[in-house]
Amino acid sequence: MVDEHFPKRKRQRLAVLKNEAKDIQMKFSGGGVLSLPTGVLVNEENNHLSKKVVTAVFQNDRVDLFQDVLLKLFPNSPNRPLEGDFTDVTNAVRYKSTEIMRSIIANEQIIHLLRSKEPPEYMKREIKTEDIKNLVQAMVAACDPDMIHQLVEKGVVFHFASVFHSLRRKDLETFKCLLDMIEHDGMNNNSKLCFRAIDHEMHLDAIKYLKQKGYFDDEIVFSRAIIYILHNRAAAGIDIMKCILEGRHDISEFSFGIIIGTCISCECTDILSYIHESVKRINIDRWLIFAESEQLPEVVAHLQSMR
Repeated sequence: MVDEHFPKRKRQRLAVLKNEAKDIQMKFSGGGVLSLPTGVLVNEENNHLSKKVVTAVFQNDRVDLFQDVLLKLFPNSPNRPLEGDFTDVTNAVRYKSTEIMRSIIANEQIIHLLRSKEPPEYMKREIKTEDIKNLVQAMVAACDPDMIHQLVEKGVVFHFASVFHSLRRKDLETFKCLLDMIEHDGMNNNSKLCFRAIDHEMHLDAIKYLKQKGYFDDEIVFSRAIIYILHNRAAAGIDIMKCILEGRHDISEFSFGIIIGTCISCECTDILSYIHESVKRINIDRWLIFAESEQLPEVVAHLQSMR
């Protein structure tokens, strides 16, 4: 279908081009077929169409089309040999295109850029050193563990920020790989990482691995994670809560009070029962007074039933 957003002259030109050539067939997931003539993608007046094609290639991680079509239609200028590669890395990160990223990092020039983090002179107007540093940490969203090890062996350095980006992936393998490589990064960042893991679709596995790596050993991080679950994931939080609390019998009275008070305020009675029965006994009479003062009749009834 000819795009109705084009002015009439451009629509006519595009229609002629599409009728004259059918030498590029691109099939994307979902069964859609896009037929484009050679030259359309590099024609300035059809720029928005080229963006749609590029987006589709990255969204569907079509490394075959990336190598056989896009790289030929959009070759780097001899005077600016890395400009397109930087854009490709950015697109691969945005759409988590693992196979395309695998193809990109086979290029030693881009590896040198990621390792040195210093853009060539011709790129310095558009790209700063800080942009490359940020991109290096973000690129793990499009990398599997094999690629992480390959990049590290070639001198690319990942920091704690990369662990956050790894949780953009649906799987947890890259997340686990980076946790094995990178040291803890202080209470605040550790807390934020736990929150991000709790929100991941594979949150239980993520939390189990964080616990295994000692992220909940710090009582402040531990308490913050519990409170975050109660406020944000209470409906699906009992399994995560059990994972974090299992074997934890050394909670200070201060932290325990905050956790129980939050449980009552959020009306998480199932979690309240679990803590009372499996972690640490609750002073029922004390917390009944609190629940009554908060005017929470269902919690009051539940606490009375726990006597």
